Amino acid sequence: MPRELEQLLRDTPLGKYNLVWATFDASAPDSNPFDRLPSSHIGICTALGLGDVTETLIILVWSHADSGSPPLHRPTIADAESYPFYRPHPDANSLWGLTAPLPPNPDGIQPQPEVVMPDPTGKGLRLPFLVVPV
Repeated sequence: MPRELEQLLRDTPLGKYNLVWATFDASAPDSNPFDRLPSSHIGICTALGLGDVTETLIILVWSHADSGSPPLHRPTIADAESYPFYRPHPDANSLWGLTAPLPPNPDGIQPQPEVVMPDPTGKGLRLPFLVVPV
């Protein structure tokens, strides 16, 4: 990747005026959480409770520490708005939410940690990104 393009990506807001949703591996927060999830489109959608996504997924792995550590929040009903697959975390004191894996779930994928953050930039992006076709 040309250095100029990489710098442009790192300076670009990832969620300007919107929250950005993220998952992580609670036992190894600095690792790539997608390394332990299914690699297929349907497997990722099932694990993360994304519903019937019919578009290609672009998976961005991002380092919170390398980005300057913007504030992270547990998702709320207000963040989810009308998203039909959101489920509040059963523990109101939890620092993060949990995804609700969708049926069918033949691999028995467990809920994944989830957070939201306002206005992060690409500063913490780990390249290259992953493209998961339908």
